[in-house]
Amino acid sequence: MDDPAQHLILHGSICLLIGLICGAPMGSAINQNKSPEVVNAWRVAHLSLTLGGILLFALASIIERLVLPELWLTLLAWSFIISTYGFIVAVPYGAMIGERGLASTVGKGNVVRFGNLIGAVGSTIGAVIVLVGAVLAI
Repeated sequence: MDDPAQHLILHGSICLLIGLICGAPMGSAINQNKSPEVVNAWRVAHLSLTLGGILLFALASIIERLVLPELWLTLLAWSFIISTYGFIVAVPYGAMIGERGLASTVGKGNVVRFGNLIGAVGSTIGAVIVLVGAVLAI
């Protein structure tokens, strides 16, 4: 990988854009007096993906301050990027089909659950690597 920070910025931009776009169905659900669960599902999609993009920007700004081998910096970046795409699939799709993906189900709910699992595992791996790099930088 040439520059992990550049990849974080690129994929953060994509996530931010998708998160902002999720504001449209949230507003539509509010205007159509949809159930609080539907409005909340779109609010979660809008806010969490917007913040996910901002998280990738923040990581891009600190990655050079971490004391880690290049391979670990690459792993850090891609664990968060893959995590982000897991959430990009799971959260809006879950809002569309009315699934949260927390329970084992058959069919469409499993897509939401698997996306959330990818998101959670990837971000946890990335957070541990950030912590190690921060400790080594002190």
